Amino acid sequence: MIQEIAPQVYHLEYQVKEPAAAGKVFCFREGCVLLTRERRVPLRAQLGDCPIRYRYLFAIDREEYYLGEPLGPVQVPGLEWMPRRVLRGLEPLSQAFAGYTARHLEHWYRDNRFCGRCGGPMEPGMEERKLVCAACGFQVYPRINPAVIVAVHDGDRLLMTRYARRPIPWFVLLAGFIEVGETAEQCVAREVREEVGIQVKHIRYYGSQPWGMSGNLTLAYTAELDGGDRLTVDRTELAEARWFFRDQVPIRKEDRVSITQDMVRAFAAGRF
Repeated sequence: MIQEIAPQVYHLEYQVKEPAAAGKVFCFREGCVLLTRERRVPLRAQLGDCPIRYRYLFAIDREEYYLGEPLGPVQVPGLEWMPRRVLRGLEPLSQAFAGYTARHLEHWYRDNRFCGRCGGPMEPGMEERKLVCAACGFQVYPRINPAVIVAVHDGDRLLMTRYARRPIPWFVLLAGFIEVGETAEQCVAREVREEVGIQVKHIRYYGSQPWGMSGNLTLAYTAELDGGDRLTVDRTELAEARWFFRDQVPIRKEDRVSITQDMVRAFAAGRF
């Protein structure tokens, strides 16, 4: 999965510092990310005098990563603006994880330039990662959206679905956001009931995954069918829902990063 970068180590301790020449910089603009033609993360030295504001993000082992916020046109020989989706395929895996995490923080910084309470300008905190209103002192911390994903199974069958209004044509597992006052397990049962009209039991925790592209923390569960297996699909959310036998589940071999495919592979291998 995308966060499994061992033996490399992710260091998230907050610092306020300017990048050294060897610091790696993620720049985002209008759905694109700036990379070398070989799809490498550019170094601070390669960006020269471009109009960019730098923010320290984190380190992986001893490599430091920064967010570069363009303050004007950024055009550098050897660097190209590429669709953000290419981040998923960066090599090694630690670079994909770094790109997703950088995107998460870039989105937060971008959407919190002004105070939601009084409208004043927000400034970065000095002792921890937060934004502070210079006028009223209101503080904002990075937003993390809690969500669940569930592998519903019935003996040797796994329930998989396709989205109705997303550019994802392949089959995935049921998922949804946790509502206020709801436990993750209650969310699992509700999402299954709302989207396909069945009941589940024996809801068990499987694992978790940060998904920086959308700012989510996904909590993954398995659950067993409880009662009838007739599916009533919510067509506003799903285009299709289908039971797959263990030897027929669709596995996306090119997907090495998502917890969805980790669970599908686990089911195919008989681990639940």
